[in-house]
Amino acid sequence: MKLKKKSFLVILLVSFWVGYSLLSLTQIIYTTANYKKNINDLQNKNIDFIFETSTDYILSENFESLEAQMKEATKRNFFNYYCFMKGNKKIFEYYPNADVAICETLSKGHFDKSKANYKT
Repeated sequence: MKLKKKSFLVILLVSFWVGYSLLSLTQIIYTTANYKKNINDLQNKNIDFIFETSTDYILSENFESLEAQMKEATKRNFFNYYCFMKGNKKIFEYYPNADVAICETLSKGHFDKSKANYKT
């Protein structure tokens, strides 16, 4: 059986499309990773801003204003959940699933420690 010689043009076209596909896939992966990094950076800046502006409320123990600010931050999707405690006493907390006592869960260490966890 004779091997058919493939045309140089066919090899060139296949090589071009394979290269183009790999380049496009690489571009998509890079763009997605960069987009995710930018979103994470923005979320971290938002969290830092909220905590910087909340410092006065915490120091003056103005917890009503602090809770209002945290509710607004939650509406804007800056946080998924939060818990404020003074010593072992819970001041206020928020978690979308009302059945979960988030302060108790956090104090037992059942959440990912890589997430922001600020204590006063």
